[in-house]
Amino acid sequence: MKYLIDQLVFAVLTMLAAIVLISAIIYQAPVDLSRMYFGQRTDEAAVNQMRKQMHLDEPVSKRIAYYLIGLSPIRWEGVSSGESKGQGKGIKIYSGETKVLYLSLPDLGTSYSTGRSVWEMLRTAVPPTLILGLISMIIASIFGIGLGLLGAAYQGKWQDQAILSFCTLGISVPSYVSAIFFSLLFGFVWSGYTGLDVQGSLFSLDDFGEVRFTPQHVILPALALGTRPVAMIAQMTRVAYLEVIRQDYIRTARSKGIATAQL
Repeated sequence: MKYLIDQLVFAVLTMLAAIVLISAIIYQAPVDLSRMYFGQRTDEAAVNQMRKQMHLDEPVSKRIAYYLIGLSPIRWEGVSSGESKGQGKGIKIYSGETKVLYLSLPDLGTSYSTGRSVWEMLRTAVPPTLILGLISMIIASIFGIGLGLLGAAYQGKWQDQAILSFCTLGISVPSYVSAIFFSLLFGFVWSGYTGLDVQGSLFSLDDFGEVRFTPQHVILPALALGTRPVAMIAQMTRVAYLEVIRQDYIRTARSKGIATAQL
């Protein structure tokens, strides 16, 4: 239990240190973050108003403090002033005369580049990412286990050497390089045969402006993302198979006439 508590405290401190460091780097950058909402040709009064709203006119330490306070799931809300952001959003824990204590989701702030809420961006991006990750792991498990068993069955032969070479290459090559390779080969050069597209969205608009479910668009991203897991699973499966096949109970079963395929 003490180990888990120590690890939890260490993880929280690490996240806080990362937040402070990244925030300090962003706020010290020679870029006017308030102009990213409007562009360069904007009314100066609107820029100043946005700068004040984003607390860019205050010291860096205060900006970081505001962000850390927003990350807290427990917050005090003013009853009469109504100035607190997100008032009334969450579970009410305590209600006083002038303040109300709420339990709510952390305020991750607003993106400087898009102006959208970070929570809104996460709600949009996380489901497709989970689907892509699930599909890639299914592909990696099927091909990885199959290649691992095939390599172990032909141990020392050219099939085994080819699979080991593929595993070494698959682990060594970064995922973004695999993505470029698959996109060029299957999405452009052989697109007439594969019918695959380089898009990664599950939904797309057809010529009539209607939303269509296009699962084939996920094949190439899933292959690129699953290349390294395929290599790792294949190696682990091969090693595990060769280790188990040498056990005494396997030899006993073979001596009684049980075929290798049944084992």
